[in-house]
Amino acid sequence: SELKIAVMSTSLPTPAQCVRVHVAAAASGRKRALCKDSSWAGERAPLEAEKNQDADEILLADESGEGLLEGLVTNFFVIDHEGVLITAKEHVLEGHMRALVIHTWQAQGGRVSYTTPTLSEASSWKAAFLTSAVRLPQPISEICWPHVAGAPSHKFSDFAPVLEFQSLVQQALDE
Repeated sequence: SELKIAVMSTSLPTPAQCVRVHVAAAASGRKRALCKDSSWAGERAPLEAEKNQDADEILLADESGEGLLEGLVTNFFVIDHEGVLITAKEHVLEGHMRALVIHTWQAQGGRVSYTTPTLSEASSWKAAFLTSAVRLPQPISEICWPHVAGAPSHKFSDFAPVLEFQSLVQQALDE
């Protein structure tokens, strides 16, 4: 039998202006977050089914329900009011784009905190964004906790920091 390998290469699509995300209820992240695992497609199906028309992505919460780990197919980042980039270190897929985002942030003199962003800290966030293997940093307009009684959504209105950073990541990709 003959082994065939096909490769397709295209430019990254121009991202939408911003996305709206929902936080999944009682999710505890992926079983094998450190590697791409084909079983994840089936495991996330019930969460995909929960996603309504208002949400572009679902964020997975840690076991406490307080910490935000990553999206179903994206990495999650927060920029706090002091300009620190915050992202979970454990229970997330550490892909190429995530590494490039962190490297580019640090190359610009920015600090990175490898701590899991939490619901209780949302008021201290200046901006938040998602990335993936095919997604440059994309600003989040709103994070909703539809399954947490009394939890307000958190809205972001200043997309400039993420959009400016998005162009720096694009430049790093082009080099």
